[in-house]
Amino acid sequence: MSEPLPPCEFRTLDQSNVYRCSAAEGASLGPRDGELVRQICGSCSVPAVLASEGSCLHLIAWAEVEDERSEGNFACRFFHPLYDAPWHDTAVCTTCPYWFPRPPLELLPDHA
Repeated sequence: MSEPLPPCEFRTLDQSNVYRCSAAEGASLGPRDGELVRQICGSCSVPAVLASEGSCLHLIAWAEVEDERSEGNFACRFFHPLYDAPWHDTAVCTTCPYWFPRPPLELLPDHA
């Protein structure tokens, strides 16, 4: 038996039993028991970054899914106009005066 998928607030299961990623504009991640969803979700940094202690409520996350991998990108609701490129972690958040902790994933309804 393969390892369970890491918890992610953006992964949803549609009516046809296919996972979709709302951080990647609803991209198909493959069937529920497929290897493709494990490869894509396993390569994505979004769940780990959002679950970290430094993650902020104001952090915006999105993923770029290409072939069998996913790249997580991040920005801030307050400061996104100041940066030309997306962030790949939350290092910028450490000194932010607007930092506010994200709620635990368990409090979000229907996460997969």
